[in-house]
Amino acid sequence: MAHLTTTKKLLISISAILLAMFLFCMFFSLSTVAFISHRGYHVTCYENTSEAFINAGKTGDYGIETDLQISLDKEIFCAHDDNPFKNYTEDLSISKTNSEKLKTTKIDAKSSKNIYLCTFKDYLKICKQYNKIAVLDIKTICSINDVELIYKQVEENYSVDKIIVTSYYVEVLSLFKAKNKDLPLSLIADTRIAVENALLNNLNVCISMGAFKPADVQTFHKKGLTVAVWTVNSMFLSTVYKLIGVDFIISDLYNGF
Repeated sequence: MAHLTTTKKLLISISAILLAMFLFCMFFSLSTVAFISHRGYHVTCYENTSEAFINAGKTGDYGIETDLQISLDKEIFCAHDDNPFKNYTEDLSISKTNSEKLKTTKIDAKSSKNIYLCTFKDYLKICKQYNKIAVLDIKTICSINDVELIYKQVEENYSVDKIIVTSYYVEVLSLFKAKNKDLPLSLIADTRIAVENALLNNLNVCISMGAFKPADVQTFHKKGLTVAVWTVNSMFLSTVYKLIGVDFIISDLYNGF
């Protein structure tokens, strides 16, 4: 009886190994999908920092995503939240603070590391150095002047042919389209209503895993539009989305695992 149990465990182990090998082979042999690092590659560092972007630059990822915030004196910084600082008592919201103070204030007051916000200019230079597509998430509704500022900095520090612009807001993407009708624009969608809104406005779509449906790929591809999915942090799920046929996978981890 003990012998049978041992044999059964061995068979299960062999089956698991074979399945893992199969998935690994499938993962690298399926149709092309482009991986985009989510706020840089930040497993061992702060997200949206120069270190995170350099980590992503050194990988085989197609692009590096970042979030843009604009300071009181119109300097652009990479940060997901308007106030990305930790363990401070004063309000250090980027939109209410001048750039000089933002550049000289550590992200975390209690950290022994001197880690600071990354400027948009430095982010673009890193993307250029490593030849990565710069994926720009516009976090708030901005003005035409803000669009002009972002566009100008891209022209000066990289190339408008090397960016993808994403946003939750159709009106923001419309401003970028008015500036350059050839820019790749993608609506971020975390609800089914938002997915339908992207389709209605003939926009590429970046769908959260919770809102994604496999049929979306065919629906958008029929209109010549691309589909990205976020945030995918496992090899198994990356393989599933590759099988379904998405164009982009956004991940916190290199190549989704």
